[in-house]
Amino acid sequence: MGVRTDTEDWPRVIADIRGNGLMVKAIARKVGIAPTTLHDLASGATREPCYSVGMRLLELREKLL
Repeated sequence: MGVRTDTEDWPRVIADIRGNGLMVKAIARKVGIAPTTLHDLASGATREPCYSVGMRLLELREKLL
């Protein structure tokens, strides 16, 4: 049986980035994904990004905060 670990609140991470003035298309371009993929993460339709995308989102948020 797998072990469940806590995850990031990806909609919150994306909202934090957007709160600094970046639009969805710009965020998606910066992290290397399609805008629809970012929208799915922001809406909760996709629960987890792949590791590299998640790391780039977290790094982008850190740069902006």
